[in-house]
Amino acid sequence: SSIAAQEDSDAGQSISVQSDGKIVTCGDMEQSGSSIYYDMYVARLNTNGTLDNTFGTSGKRIFNWTGDQYQPKAKIDANGKIVMLGWGYLNSTNIDKYGTLAIRLLNDGTNDNTFGTSGSSVYDDINNSTVFDISPNGSIYIADDYLSKTRLSRTGNNGKTVANLFEMPFSNSDEPTKIKFYGNNLYLIGTAQPTTNTDNTEIYFVKLTNVLGVTDIEETDLSFNISPNPVTDHLTVNYTEGSIHQIQITGLTGQILLQKDVNDKQADIDVSQLANGLYLLTVETTDGRRGVQKFVKN
Repeated sequence: SSIAAQEDSDAGQSISVQSDGKIVTCGDMEQSGSSIYYDMYVARLNTNGTLDNTFGTSGKRIFNWTGDQYQPKAKIDANGKIVMLGWGYLNSTNIDKYGTLAIRLLNDGTNDNTFGTSGSSVYDDINNSTVFDISPNGSIYIADDYLSKTRLSRTGNNGKTVANLFEMPFSNSDEPTKIKFYGNNLYLIGTAQPTTNTDNTEIYFVKLTNVLGVTDIEETDLSFNISPNPVTDHLTVNYTEGSIHQIQITGLTGQILLQKDVNDKQADIDVSQLANGLYLLTVETTDGRRGVQKFVKN
């Protein structure tokens, strides 16, 4: 099928197949009347290649946002929702940011309002990346090149919270090209420039095990403070809106390193035995809410 364009220089960027065989494709196209600004689009085809009229408007959606958006990729999550990542500048009533853009759509092509702000999020601390995969529990794992180093980040499954997990310990000018979940493991491939021979590039391959053991980071209205951060020995956790039921500290591989029952508004946590590094601290309140923050042990 031909997907109707607005102007010249339109480009398809990715293709995914739903469990029912329908085909989801997305890309960017010149904004109407402009030769320099682009919009993202997504379309769905039936199994016979015709546009699926139950999706969007006559089988497609064009995101006519003010700003400039490029090179989206789309994937299907475990619930059949379509997740798109692109990059560029988004200017609207609620958002005025430049970075990586994320959108989640329902089966009919409308925005999933449980994701981000009315179905979309802008991650201005992720450097223009569309290298991503979706975990079975709905978190989005994104690889970007931050200050010439490959960095892995993860959103909550509602798209609002971003945790920068770690940077890869490679050499120069790292550039991730693909990440993929297989079971509980996450695989990452990309290119890097050796420090000893800057005229060449090398391919790197990374396997991260037990990734799904890490607690999903979800955006809630739960607000708590941890201090000091970085910490050397004792970490203080304060929650003023109720009582903390339990605190859990995990490493980036998901291993539970410390767990403490609290049942109070404040807790003192002895982290002196932890090795230096980055950790995730999860607070669960007595009314069942959860929040997660990062901290650094020095």
